[in-house]
Amino acid sequence: MTRQLRFIPVAAALAALLGVSHAHAVTYIEVFSEADAAGGANRFLDSVTVDGGIAYAVQRDLTTGPVNGGEVVAFDGSTFTTIMDTADWAAGTGPNNDPSTGFGTGIIGGTMRAISAIESFVFEVDLGTGATTIVATRADLTAASGEAASATIPSIYDVAPNGDIYALNDAPGIQEQLLKIDGATNAVSIEIDGATLETVVGGTQNLDGLAVSGGKLYIGSDASDSIVSYDLATGAVVTELTDPQIAAVTDVADIGGFRDFFAAPDGKIYFYETTSDHILSFDPADPTGTIATVISEADLIAGPAGSDAVNQLAWWDGNLAWTRSSNGFYAIIPEPASALLAAIAGVGVLARRR
Repeated sequence: MTRQLRFIPVAAALAALLGVSHAHAVTYIEVFSEADAAGGANRFLDSVTVDGGIAYAVQRDLTTGPVNGGEVVAFDGSTFTTIMDTADWAAGTGPNNDPSTGFGTGIIGGTMRAISAIESFVFEVDLGTGATTIVATRADLTAASGEAASATIPSIYDVAPNGDIYALNDAPGIQEQLLKIDGATNAVSIEIDGATLETVVGGTQNLDGLAVSGGKLYIGSDASDSIVSYDLATGAVVTELTDPQIAAVTDVADIGGFRDFFAAPDGKIYFYETTSDHILSFDPADPTGTIATVISEADLIAGPAGSDAVNQLAWWDGNLAWTRSSNGFYAIIPEPASALLAAIAGVGVLARRR
């Protein structure tokens, strides 16, 4: 049985206005909080993926013991609906597994595809029924890797529009390699072997951030503090942006690393840089000519999250959005006037409806 949480509009917009940053160049709002999504339960907001105007939040249920059961809730802008509950999760993956989707999921034709960063298996959720299935086990990933060490997927993966998943395997004692899980068959193969990946990123154990766009992988290299592309058809490698080119549009002289990469519906690639604590973007057609700061550390702190921490990038209502785990889901509003209208239209209180 599903539960629903209705977002009931009220007359006063003051509470939301207090949570909106108006005095800075970039305005953003809280779309929903972790508590909103949890509906009063003890749940951890893991990731949010938006498809067709619906935000699908993966949560870990912290009441289920040392291993956190999974849940998925859908938010349509006013109402939360449970799609997959802990019973669905346990039935499909077993009672001792944790979803841990980290940097997001992919949604292909009504099916969510993701990798658990803790369990290192690939799973799917039918967003119509909540039915959950492991489609590639950790043993499957390990066998395909050709390594003795069990495959370890640390949230660094992306799901292509056709359902193919590209995921970093950084099992202890091996050269990092990039695995592919086929979107149609779930067959696992090595997309980039360890030696080649070392050449691509310019060092060992230093891939951090990955997005698929236009037949290429865009990879953040902590070894060289640069962004490189890898052509999936030809294997061609291009350094798209160097450390100085990225640092030039921030307030730091030297960048230090990356977190999430996100190929957005507007055609740009967005990423979070961990030294400046800026979210930046570029157009893959002209990276050096379009690299720019989207929101600065100062504006992140000044807004309702009150923090420069960004976990996972997403998209909401035509604008960049992101999660901050244990806080909520946030989205940029193009201008303060729009934020005011959004606050007046959408402020409310949550109540349960079963």
